[in-house]
Amino acid sequence: MSMLKDEISVLKSVMISLDADTAVLVTYQYHTETNEFSKVDRSKSRYRYMARVFKTADLIKKIQEMREDANRMSKAKWPDDPWPWYICTEYPENWRVADWLAVKLKKIKTWEDGQKILAGFQTGTKKRIAGFNEKAKYEIEGYLDKDGNQVSLADKASLLARVGQNLIKVNKKVV
Repeated sequence: MSMLKDEISVLKSVMISLDADTAVLVTYQYHTETNEFSKVDRSKSRYRYMARVFKTADLIKKIQEMREDANRMSKAKWPDDPWPWYICTEYPENWRVADWLAVKLKKIKTWEDGQKILAGFQTGTKKRIAGFNEKAKYEIEGYLDKDGNQVSLADKASLLARVGQNLIKVNKKVV
């Protein structure tokens, strides 16, 4: 599937429990466009880490809202996103993003396991042994909240103080 000019795709994500009713969803996202020759226009490529701290009850309500008949075919927008694009997990429709969010919530990680995943830990599969992988790491430091304050994903208290906020780290490097 090719990316449309109004979409930003999620490359990887993890949802981490902060306490009994609060969580953070950390995603790595990218947007790219093609030029008139159908080649990727690198000058329009954008990569970022986006995290959102939320109450799980609010997320469940949002998932239900996105699945309602009146909303299900609309394109999904990340809440309070300063960038203009629709979020795309497989396709940008609300019901698909709602399904993705529901799976993330079902597979929520504990604080300790989430920190390991952010540090690059990968579980074992038939073709991969379990362990830490440099390429699987997430950026942990240098996220900015809505007021421009720097936040670390390793600081649980700081995350709990930012419920309902996005934390963004723009990544300059091309993957």
